[in-house]
Amino acid sequence: MRSFWLLTGFEYKKLFQRKIVWITLAVMIAACILLPCISYMATGYTIDGEPVNGYDLKKKHVAQDKEASGTRLDGKTLKNMEESPSDIPGGLFNMVYYITGGWEVDGLKEQELYQIRENNIEANWESARLSKGEKKYMAEQEEKIEKPLTYEYSDGYQEAGTQMVFVGLLQTLLIAICIPSVFAEEHIRKTDQLNLCTNMGKKTLYLAKIAVGISFSLAATVMMALAITIPTFLINGLEGFDAPIQSFAPLESWAMTAGERLLIMMAMGLLAAILHSAAGMLMSEKARGNVAPMAVMVGFMLVSLFATVPDQYRALAQAWDLVPGNVLSATGPFGVRLFQIFGRYLAAWQVVPIVYLAVAAVCIVLGGRLYKNYQVSGR
Repeated sequence: MRSFWLLTGFEYKKLFQRKIVWITLAVMIAACILLPCISYMATGYTIDGEPVNGYDLKKKHVAQDKEASGTRLDGKTLKNMEESPSDIPGGLFNMVYYITGGWEVDGLKEQELYQIRENNIEANWESARLSKGEKKYMAEQEEKIEKPLTYEYSDGYQEAGTQMVFVGLLQTLLIAICIPSVFAEEHIRKTDQLNLCTNMGKKTLYLAKIAVGISFSLAATVMMALAITIPTFLINGLEGFDAPIQSFAPLESWAMTAGERLLIMMAMGLLAAILHSAAGMLMSEKARGNVAPMAVMVGFMLVSLFATVPDQYRALAQAWDLVPGNVLSATGPFGVRLFQIFGRYLAAWQVVPIVYLAVAAVCIVLGGRLYKNYQVSGR
């Protein structure tokens, strides 16, 4: 065990001696800090005829939304929205918009609003081609949601969760640039034969490299997640951990809070870091370099951003939902397409840990065989 930690420290030292690692990490963290702030740096807004910047406007909206927190979206609220729209905060209007697809509330009744919501949810189930069992399961989840819906202020958790897709993109770039060199550097510099001289064992050295790649990826992901969530919470506040996600996603059928949603998104990011690092190291050992793994990872990331699979190809679409770029999207882990395992229905966010850890384990095992065979037959 002592030799493992010694080799791990040595591999970390080699990794941190590369300037590109520090530069890339600094750029990614800076980008994460700027993302939640940049929209509030704009000017040209006015409050009561006075020019203000985006931050001041945001603080006013936050104060209004917090004041309305706890308001039920019922007939009384709809009537107030119709008669005095200027006195109603944007959060409630957003709920109506996401349900009906429009801002108009004139003459809208409570029963009509929730009938529209039910129709849209069922249309979404049909579009996703859910089976009868899946529809029954989702209907059971829907019954757990208290109605009329209640608006609870939770902008900090909502925005932080939505921004996890940006963290996922930067994570992919960071890992593609930094991690393949853990194995590729020795091949590129033709120093890999020196590993044959170690008295600590090639298996221990391989495991040390894997540990460095995965732990660095996890630590970098945590730093980027903190860099994006801390400014978000400083601007929006910490209120709303227990707010139902229907406050900002009223068509969702999951009985989940905004805080739970954010924690799940962060967990998805950490699992993606394990998968990306394991796959990147496998490709770098196979290619004996770091250019090919970088190209594959970045290329696949770009494809996942723009490519979609039609719903009629159910199995393929469901598999595509598990791609990291889709899992880290705002609605990716919480889609209505379910996985049936041993007679039990599971959502995407419940299946991702199993799939990602299994694929990462396969990559590590295959990489170990490549590493061992190359050392034996390559020299």
